[in-house]
Amino acid sequence: MKKTIEFLDAYPKASICATGLTPPGKLAVRTRKYQIGINKNLAYLSERHHVYGFKVFEDANPDLIGAWPFGRSGKWEVFRPNINYDAFLLNLK
Repeated sequence: MKKTIEFLDAYPKASICATGLTPPGKLAVRTRKYQIGINKNLAYLSERHHVYGFKVFEDANPDLIGAWPFGRSGKWEVFRPNINYDAFLLNLK
């Protein structure tokens, strides 16, 4: 997380997007690790950064809609603790 903050300090107009290598769901271990790190540091991050989570839309089956990783249908929302997200976005306020 330290390198991410250093990068944003050096490039204040940039945004950092993070997600795991596997599709969302049960196997998304790296995505889960990112979420745990954000949850632990959310108070600190929120002082200077916007933190967003991406929720992938599901159909009635419930299968995920769109191709992975970049074509998934979903929405970005302000990060909230205890909500499972499929990707994360961080930038300076």
